[in-house]
Amino acid sequence: MPKIIVPGKRLTADVTHKIQPMITVKDTTGREWFARAMFLSLDRGTGDNWKVENFSLSIAAKENYAFYKNTKLGVEIRLDQNPELKKLVNEYVSIVKKDTTQAGA
Repeated sequence: MPKIIVPGKRLTADVTHKIQPMITVKDTTGREWFARAMFLSLDRGTGDNWKVENFSLSIAAKENYAFYKNTKLGVEIRLDQNPELKKLVNEYVSIVKKDTTQAGA
């Protein structure tokens, strides 16, 4: 479940999601990686207009290897090049919107 944080007037949400089962993602050079978990930092903006502020992925070159954050490896993985990953991100943004509405924030 997402963790909702309210610092002052600005509402953000940090979401860490373990991807089970792992999915294959491609970086901008076309190399394939295994994605194990994703971290999202979302900003609500005005109204219910959530935007992804920060996105990172725990990845490995092979299944069941040690996992690393893509920023440390210098690997760029874009959502528009990975439809399955983009779908996961959109699902979690929806969960955050729903939880925020239910909490009355």
